Amino acid sequence: MARRVVYGVGLGFFLISMALTLASMILPTWITWDTPTSHTSYGLHSHCTSLAPIDIATTSMNTAPPRILYSKADCRPFPSYSDCRSSTTSKHFCTWWRSAAFLSSLSFILALATTTSFIVVILGGKQKRMHGWKLVTGLVLLTEAAQIATAVIVATMLETEERFKSGGVDGWHIGKGWWAAFASAVIQMCVALGIIIARGIMEEEGGYELIPDDEREWRPRRERDQSGGWARW
Repeated sequence: MARRVVYGVGLGFFLISMALTLASMILPTWITWDTPTSHTSYGLHSHCTSLAPIDIATTSMNTAPPRILYSKADCRPFPSYSDCRSSTTSKHFCTWWRSAAFLSSLSFILALATTTSFIVVILGGKQKRMHGWKLVTGLVLLTEAAQIATAVIVATMLETEERFKSGGVDGWHIGKGWWAAFASAVIQMCVALGIIIARGIMEEEGGYELIPDDEREWRPRRERDQSGGWARW
């Protein structure tokens, strides 16, 4: 697959997924719990709480449910030593949570490397664009794998950890940070599949082609013989 346009479009979508990855790392809303009097959320690196709603706004006709505006969130690093020693925390909770945070950071580092590979292939010659798809798609899939692993770990902990069972069915749920990571992984998968499919259906770029080594050796000799310059009689 040797067309710049395919790599260019792929890079554009990949940069969108990269922005979502960064947002998911920053947002403290991977797991959330909302009640009429409080809002609690967990991110990969922080735990935030908001208490005492300061305003309830409704429409003049009372046709919409109340909109609760919470006070400014109070956030702290998570998980802390006390979190890991809590009675509601399982033995391996902190290990798994920190592993998820590490995989998210690894995903972003791989995304930087993938972006670099896109640029090298796009700005390189025809041969790089013909054969660089293997490197690009490989890095994209590695980035996606790290992102998916992060999302799976957090979703599994939501279902199994005692810490997240106090809210009942309508309590703890997946938040915006998790969905941002999931959307990023889906976009990355589409980018990889798009490049692989385009390689199979699109025509090759025009231009000069490389001459195989064996032809380089005998083609000039044959041409000289045909011209009669150095032919042996």
